[in-house]
Amino acid sequence: MKQGFITMSQRESTKIHVIQKLSENLIRQKQAAEILKISIRHTRRLLTNFKKIGIFALIHKSRGTESPKKTNKKISQKIINLYKNTYKGFTITHFTEKLNEVEKIKISKETVRQILISDEAWIDKPKKHKHRKQRERMPNAGMLVQMDGSVDPWFENRGPRCVLMSFIDDATSSVYAKFYTYEGTLPAMDCLVGYIQKYGIPLALYADLHQTYHVNNKKVTIEDQLNNTLPASQFEKAISQLGIQMINAHSPQAKGRVERFFQTFQDRLKSELRLNKISTIEEANKFLPEFLKDFNKRFSHPELSTEDVHKDALPTSVLRKILVTQNKHSVGKDFTFRHNCHVFQIMEPTIQKNIFFVETTDGKQIVKEPNGKELKFKMVTKTLSKLKRKNNYLPAKINQFSLKEIYD
Repeated sequence: MKQGFITMSQRESTKIHVIQKLSENLIRQKQAAEILKISIRHTRRLLTNFKKIGIFALIHKSRGTESPKKTNKKISQKIINLYKNTYKGFTITHFTEKLNEVEKIKISKETVRQILISDEAWIDKPKKHKHRKQRERMPNAGMLVQMDGSVDPWFENRGPRCVLMSFIDDATSSVYAKFYTYEGTLPAMDCLVGYIQKYGIPLALYADLHQTYHVNNKKVTIEDQLNNTLPASQFEKAISQLGIQMINAHSPQAKGRVERFFQTFQDRLKSELRLNKISTIEEANKFLPEFLKDFNKRFSHPELSTEDVHKDALPTSVLRKILVTQNKHSVGKDFTFRHNCHVFQIMEPTIQKNIFFVETTDGKQIVKEPNGKELKFKMVTKTLSKLKRKNNYLPAKINQFSLKEIYD
């Protein structure tokens, strides 16, 4: 033991005080043993050693020496350098996994945390404690699947902002996800196709009140009144054909599993994309299957599900015919109709006053009559309502041959 200042615990200080009183015959051995809560035999042993070498007999012999299990300084410095240069921004858990699996440094998460804190490379975030009543998981996989989209700078400054569409099973926390340019009906349908191909058709989907999943301004039409139904979004109508129930959450906390998942992804996935120098949606979607396989292996709980109640998946070609958007349009006397600020020309005669403009998840556009017959068509140009008007004026009559010049 090093000479000089002696550090000791409160318990050791009490032990020294009692043994000193015992050596001065101020108390009996039985009384000293009761105070220190040790046997009389051990009390005599302490007294004998105290008389030989003093208070050093009552202090732990390893006090003031380094632990043989202490991490080597070179390894500690290597860990700090790896975090600052290669894995900057990773969470402690994620960084520890990389050290164990990639860098082949076997070390615990708490040791890594202490090493980074000592170098001020990591600052613990204060935890917020909010009381929430926990909802029990569903007993079976496929009974309820939470879904949502997260718009975030997933590529940081390396690429454009995009949205990560995700499905997470309420029973097992198994995740399916894919990147898109926006959160909307077609991206949600396309992501659902991928989920069904992998896991099967779920019984219910749990989503927020985004306009993709719910009609917020419910104006009941005559058709709805006759059918005794409420207005539904394109997504709701499509999934009802697959027998999937749509349940809407009225707060983020209600679908906390998918919200917490996004919080984890915004740490882990961003770091992995940065590490692999990925900056486009195409590259990210190629990387996701491998990432999700590892993620589900670590964080999903298949053992919590007593039975998988997913319905058997339909062929992809059938799914893409069901999961489509359909918009009803009036046909003009010149066999044209308007959709999303564009004019479309029907290339064959039809007696129908209305047609359906169908868009599929794989980018196809189809024009159909109410009886299902497909019609040939082509896009002509933009509508007049979206043109930049000079002094908000356009002539009432326009020669059809000069129409293209005006649009251009």
